[in-house]
Amino acid sequence: MLELLHDDLVACHVSGDGARGLVGAWATRHPDGRIAVLAWNGTLDQFTTVLAVFGRYLLRKLPADGEKLPYEVQQAIDMASYGVRRTSSGGIELGRGKAELSPMAPKDVLAPTVEQLEPLSAIIHELNERFGTDLTEADTLTVAQLVEGLATNEALASSVQVNTPENARLTFEHVVQDLLQGTIDSNFKFYKRIADDRSFAEFFIGRLFDQYLRSRPKVG
Repeated sequence: MLELLHDDLVACHVSGDGARGLVGAWATRHPDGRIAVLAWNGTLDQFTTVLAVFGRYLLRKLPADGEKLPYEVQQAIDMASYGVRRTSSGGIELGRGKAELSPMAPKDVLAPTVEQLEPLSAIIHELNERFGTDLTEADTLTVAQLVEGLATNEALASSVQVNTPENARLTFEHVVQDLLQGTIDSNFKFYKRIADDRSFAEFFIGRLFDQYLRSRPKVG
């Protein structure tokens, strides 16, 4: 019955016992002038059901706003903070025959030493003092993961070796942004602070760059 209604709503009022409660009506006007009226009389549960069905029908008729997500979706997620990255490509070759499957073992990633954490803890302390944040040791471990990723990036090492510090800094920033994508799941709060606060991000990346240059072996 709802499919017989048109998009052009017409003011419609009911009166008497049960009006606007158990008794209700919707009216629409067709392009040829015909008026279609849907009226019902039922219990409160039936009335609620009719409103729910009509709401779903009406939603399909309303113009869609394609520029932004609904407010309740924006509250639940932050789409600006997500991206798609290719982590690997290629086929997987399986050998024939029987063999025992070893239990899954952790990756060969060693925990940072105290000596490695000390300068990073100093960076965290300086960020807290300068920007009034409450970064903790958990954030220090996140920074340690970033430092480890920077130290093993061969393209970055080559760029620093052949370029001026100013040009090498540009490559460094791109590598840091790529590595930060990997912290979304493990420390989203820290990632979002860098993504949302430009001054915080510039200061943090600058300290990381200085730390990276000091940690590189001296040539000659």
